[in-house]
Amino acid sequence: MNNGPTSTDPDETPPPPPSDPSDDDGLFDLSAPLDPEALFSESFIDGELDIDDIRDDEDLPEPEERSSTQTVARATGDESATASTFDDPLPPLPIIDVHCHIHGVSLSKSKQSLKNFEQHGIFNGNDLSTEKKRKAFQKSVKEYREKTVRYHSQGATFNFAHWNFKDDPWVAKKLLQLTQRFQNETDRFEIGHPVAVTPMLLDFGYTPLGTSAASKGAGIKGSGTNMKESKAREEEATDTGIFYFSKSATTEKSHRFFTRDTAMFEHQIEILHLISRLWPGQIFPFCPYDPRRPDCLDHVKKAMDTQGYVGVKLYARCGWMPYNNGALHGPDVGATLDARLDEFYTYVTDNDIPILNHTSPTGHPPDGALVLPWRMTPDANQADRDAASALSPMAYPPTDWTKPDRFNRNRTSKQKSIEKMTYELNSYGYYCLYDQLTTSPYSWEPVLEKYPALRLCFAHFGSKLGVFAHPRYVNNSSEIVADCEQLLVKNPMVAGATGHRKFRDYFKKGAIYNRNNHKTSDDHAVDSALALLAAGKPWGDWVSTWEETYPDDWTTRITKLATQYDNVYADISFITGSGKAIADIINPVFEDALFQRADGKRLFDKCMIGTDWYMTEISGLSPCDFWRLVQKSCKMDPETYKDLPEDEKHMRLKVWEHWSSKNAFRYLNIKPRLSGAGMDKLVEAYGCEKSKLPSWWKSLEKFYDEPEAIEPPDPDDDVTWTENPLYESS
Repeated sequence: MNNGPTSTDPDETPPPPPSDPSDDDGLFDLSAPLDPEALFSESFIDGELDIDDIRDDEDLPEPEERSSTQTVARATGDESATASTFDDPLPPLPIIDVHCHIHGVSLSKSKQSLKNFEQHGIFNGNDLSTEKKRKAFQKSVKEYREKTVRYHSQGATFNFAHWNFKDDPWVAKKLLQLTQRFQNETDRFEIGHPVAVTPMLLDFGYTPLGTSAASKGAGIKGSGTNMKESKAREEEATDTGIFYFSKSATTEKSHRFFTRDTAMFEHQIEILHLISRLWPGQIFPFCPYDPRRPDCLDHVKKAMDTQGYVGVKLYARCGWMPYNNGALHGPDVGATLDARLDEFYTYVTDNDIPILNHTSPTGHPPDGALVLPWRMTPDANQADRDAASALSPMAYPPTDWTKPDRFNRNRTSKQKSIEKMTYELNSYGYYCLYDQLTTSPYSWEPVLEKYPALRLCFAHFGSKLGVFAHPRYVNNSSEIVADCEQLLVKNPMVAGATGHRKFRDYFKKGAIYNRNNHKTSDDHAVDSALALLAAGKPWGDWVSTWEETYPDDWTTRITKLATQYDNVYADISFITGSGKAIADIINPVFEDALFQRADGKRLFDKCMIGTDWYMTEISGLSPCDFWRLVQKSCKMDPETYKDLPEDEKHMRLKVWEHWSSKNAFRYLNIKPRLSGAGMDKLVEAYGCEKSKLPSWWKSLEKFYDEPEAIEPPDPDDDVTWTENPLYESS
C-alpha cells in the first residue's frame, strides 16, 4: 500500500497517489485475493513470527553503503572531502523521529467505502477475521489509492492500534509492511543521516465516541459493532463500581467504545516489540497508558523490562486528567484515578522513563465525536456538577441547560436570541474547559510540582495554534492565517489573555460562529454574545476568571515549564500539514533557540522533531518531505545553508544537531534507565548479537557515558544578524 507520495518540491502540491496497485515494490498487493494461510506461510510458524527469517531478508541498505560523504551539513560541522563517515569507529549520532505512529493506515471517505465499513463492522476496533470483511477493506484501500484529490480533504484515518491483532495475523503482516514502507520513505540518504524512530501505541478502549456526533463531525454514520455503553458499564462495575461516563439510559444508543479485550491489548504491544526486533537499535517503541484500565501499569512494566520499550505514550484528551481527576469525574472516581496515576508517576520517575502526552486541542476523539464526562452534560444534577466544579482550578461555566422553548410565541426575536446564545455558550464553554483540564500544559503543573524530576514531553508544542497565538510570534502570513484562524475560533482555549489573538476575543467569535453555524436564522447573535459576555455578567465574569487562571497560550506555557524543569521537553511533530506554512510556524521557534532570547533560551536544548507519521501522509508528505521542510524552515537545507556566513553556519548547525538528535537522546534516556541497564535490556529484547546493531550504537553509548556540556550558541558581537521579519522582538 502506498503511504503518501514523495514530492520533488515540498512547496508544491504533491501528486495524487498512484492508481496502479502493482507498484508496491514487492510489498503485499492489495488487489490480489486475500489468502491468510499463503500470506503467512513465510513469516508465521504456528502463529509466531520468525524474526530471524524476516530480518535476514531485510535488504534496505545502510547509509554507509550508499556514499562515504554526506550531502548536507554534518553534525561535526566538517563538510570537507575527508569528513568522518559512518564507517568510522565513532560515527555521528542518527536523526531521531521522536514521534510517529507506524501502525497507521489511511482510507477513503467515499460513500461506498463508508458503506462497506458500516455493513461489515470494520470501523473502530473490529478485526478482519472473515473473507467478507477483508474484501471490504481491500476495496476501500483500492478506492483510496485511486483518489485524485489532496489527502487532507478526503483522507480518513483508521488506526491499526484499534484492531484485533491476536485473532487476525493478516493485520500484523500489514503492520510490518507499513513499517518497511516508512523506513523506505524516510529516505535517510537525502537528509544525510540514518534515522531512528519512536513509534507510539495508543489505548482507546476506555474512550467513548458519540456516533450521532461522529456522523456530523467526521462524516461517518455509526461506528460498526463496537461495545455499547451498557456493556462498558458492566465492565466498569467490576472495577470498584465506578462510572466514568453518563448514568443516563438515553446515551446507550449513541455511545460506543473500542474493545477493551486484554489479550488484544497485550498482543498489539507484542507486535510492536517484534517490529523493533526486525530493525534492532533503530526503533524505540512507546507503550500506551490509560489510568482507566485497571492493570495498565503491569503492562507498562512488562513492556519496559522484557519487550524493548523505552517510553510511555499518554493521551489524556481521551477523558482523564494528568492529576486532580475529581474536576472531571467527581471526588470518588477522581481519587481512584489519581491513586493509579501516583503509582504510575512514581514508577516512571524512579526509573527515569520518558513519557509523552498529546498536547494539541484536536486529535482523538475526532471533532464531533467527543463525549464529555457526564458531569459536564445535562445528565448531571446540579449537586454532582458543583462537587466536580469545586475541585477544578477553573469553575464550571454558569450552567443553564434549559433548552429554548421554540413554541413560545410571546418573545421578541432578541429575547429568543439571548436564550439560544445562552444554551450555545454552555456546550462551547464546557468543551473549552474539558480540553484545558485534560490536554493543556496547565493540567500538568500539579504533576510536575509533585514529581519535579518527571521526564515529560509535550507533543506538538501546544499545536500550531499555540505558536499562532503566541504574543511575540506576530505571524500574519496568508497561509498561516488561512490555516489557523478558523481553528482558533473553534479552539480558543489554546490562546492566552494577551497578544494579538486573545482567548476572550476568540471565545466570543466562536460563540457567534457556533450559533450561526447551526443553520438557524439568528440576526441578533452578535448582540446576544456581546450582552452575555459583558463585564459584570455571569459569562463575562467567567471569561475574566479564565484569563486570570490561564494567562498564557499553550506554547508560551510549555516554554516556561521546559525552562523551569530539567526533564521537560517539547516535540515539534506535525505542527502544520501545509508545506508553505510550516516555515512560518517553525522558524520563529528556531530563531528563539538560535538567538537565546530571554523567554526562549531553553528551546535550544529542549525541542525535538517528529513527523507524527502517518498524519504527514494524510497531507501528502512523505517522511523525507517533512524532514526537508523542517530543514528548510531552519535554514539547514543544503542550498540555503551553503550561502550563510560561517559564524551563522556554526550557530545554526549547533541548534540543529540538538533539535534533530541530541535532545531526543537526552529525553529518551536509553542507557541510564532501568538502573543503568537500559541499552543492555534493549539488546536482550532484540534477541540479536551486537554486530547486528547500527554502527552508531557505539556513539550512543559514549554519548551517555561521557555526557557533553550543553553550551548554547554564542554569536560574535561583530556579526550583524538579520531578524526574522515574522518575529517581533520583545
